[in-house]
Amino acid sequence: MYDVLLNAWLILRSRWLRTLSCGLGVALGCTVFVMALGLGQTAQAQVSDRFDVFRATTVSASFRSDAGVTALPEERIPAAGVARVRTMPGVIDAGRFTALSGQPVIVRARVPGTTDAEPVSVNLLLADPHLFAAAHAAVAGHSFTSVDERVQRHVAVVGAALARELGLTAGQSTLSIKGLHVQVIGVIESTHRMPELLNSVVLPEGLAAAALRNSPGDRVDTGVLVATRPGAPRVVGDRLALALLPTAPSTLGVQVPEDPSRLRLQVSADLRRLSLAAAAVVLVGGVFAIANLMQLNVSQRVREFGLRRAVGAKRWQVVTQVLSEATIIGLVAGVAGSTLGVWALLGVCIWQTWTPVLDIGAVGFGVVAGTLGGAVGGLIPAMLAARIAPASALRL
Repeated sequence: MYDVLLNAWLILRSRWLRTLSCGLGVALGCTVFVMALGLGQTAQAQVSDRFDVFRATTVSASFRSDAGVTALPEERIPAAGVARVRTMPGVIDAGRFTALSGQPVIVRARVPGTTDAEPVSVNLLLADPHLFAAAHAAVAGHSFTSVDERVQRHVAVVGAALARELGLTAGQSTLSIKGLHVQVIGVIESTHRMPELLNSVVLPEGLAAAALRNSPGDRVDTGVLVATRPGAPRVVGDRLALALLPTAPSTLGVQVPEDPSRLRLQVSADLRRLSLAAAAVVLVGGVFAIANLMQLNVSQRVREFGLRRAVGAKRWQVVTQVLSEATIIGLVAGVAGSTLGVWALLGVCIWQTWTPVLDIGAVGFGVVAGTLGGAVGGLIPAMLAARIAPASALRL
């Protein structure tokens, strides 16, 4: 066997250009294979590191659609229930809110030095002061406080999108909402947990409840937004309805974010499957390439194989000779391709400023895959070489 391998190596080395062309497809397949595995594992780490912590730590509760809620917030979810939630382990803050729906809410803006803007329809939220902290909202100016709510100050906080549309500025603009005149004291510039705030007018609950109680056709959808610490949403969600409304917890629906670890595993599995599928396609293409080139090689060496048969070589010896050449090509191409795949992975990670992650077993698997690919690609050409008759050496 040693003589066969040595002879195959000497033949391949003497025809290095042909050998290079035969191994190029397999080397490319191994490169993509190793690189795809590495990118899949690196992407898994990136999903874990960059997972949206705000979405993963947000729990909310609202009345079920079949509860038939039409009362104002202080009559449905008591402030004592929200206060209990704030004391629960793992809770950062909790805020009660109510979205007014039914009839469109028309707002007219007044900005000093300009004519009154045309009335527009807006989203109106009634909220307690804790909602801004629970929503992780950045407010330019001021947000209202519990003191503002108790004395029923005519103040409002508006979202940045609405402020740009109406030309509102904190401390200088007023709004007229169903006859209620309020001073704009703050603009919500960003929020991580409640994006609808950016296009809403937020009023204190007490002021809004007194002013809008008798508006016909109105319906309120009330709920609570809870900001939790990482790892706590599931525990908080299990106890939230009972803490908010002990007398009728079944009327509340609780929304808990999906477990981040489960989501991360799902995304990683999808990435890994896609990467392996792409790598497998390229590797199979490399096998077909080496098969075609080895078949062309055999057709150009008919006289050699015929002479071998003429001096007494058996069919299996010819098959072994060709398979040895193809396997060596696959082995060398596998080593070269796997090495190139590691360097390509490092290049991508440096370019994207990622931390590269690669199981060292993937490199070894790439070498094995290249070797097997070469052997499989050389199988049919080896069978064709074994069928060459000894007389062929005399005819050519």
